This record gives sequence, structure tokens and C-alpha cells, in this order.
Amino acid sequence: MAAMPIPHAAAVVPPYWPDVFVKNDVGEGVHDPAGVGETKAVKAHRGDTLTLPFWNRNDGNNADTFSYLGCSSKAAFRVTWRDHSGADVTGAVTAGTFTTAQLEPGWSEGMLKLSLKVKLAAIVGDRMKCTVLATSGGDGTKDKAGYKITVVA
Repeated sequence: MAAMPIPHAAAVVPPYWPDVFVKNDVGEGVHDPAGVGETKAVKAHRGDTLTLPFWNRNDGNNADTFSYLGCSSKAAFRVTWRDHSGADVTGAVTAGTFTTAQLEPGWSEGMLKLSLKVKLAAIVGDRMKCTVLATSGGDGTKDKAGYKITVVA
């Protein structure tokens, strides 16, 4: 499915339309379950801990809840997910069971924060793509956005 335009340009706004996006509004208003056009490149050094935000918005015309499925730790990277209050929700996000409160059309619920620790054993050139797949509780419509992290030193 091709990326869909922002709702303001759509002739008919779908009833359920999650929008998840990342730093500098990358992916905002882009609706694509594969995340095309919704990934931001980030460079990191061994030992760095990055805090990378994910925002969400209900672009549909019905109230909705969204569940999130996010990346998990890899050999060179340790992942921790936190909700807008700072609570550790890693288990729920990596299992795809983290769910927002009901959001009215046009409304957002805080954000998820990805805390990504680049391990000292990482090798220059190691890469990790870390995305969040948002799924509408109303009809299963999906949107994905994320970061592509590369170890540079």
C-alpha cells in the first residue's frame, strides 16, 4: 500500500487512521504500514545512550485506541521503552500489547521514548533499525515510523 497523504488533503478521511512519527516530524502526516518515508537516520558512538521520541496522533474521524509494537534489544544495542510518564513499558511495547487511552480525532497521547544504549562492544558500522508499528483498535489500520541507528565511532 502506498503512503497516503495528510488528512487535510484527503477527499474522505478514513474512520480509523493512526499516525506515528519521530523527531523533526519525520513521518508526520504520512500513513504507511511499511514506514516508507517515515525513518530518520541517527549516528551514535559506542557507549552512547540515545533518547529518541515517537509521537502519535489520531488522524481518523472516529475515536480510537492504538496498540504499539516496537523493536527489542540486539547484540550491540540495549533497548528500553518508556511511556509519557516515564514508566518502563519495554515488555508491553516489544510484545505489541502497549495500548493508548482512547484518542479523539486529531488528538495525541504524549509519546513513547526509546532509550537506546550502544554497547561498548559495538563495532563501527553496526546498524539497527528501530520502528514502532501502530495498529488501530477500531479496524486494524497500521502506520510505522522509526529510526535507523549507525555506530560511527
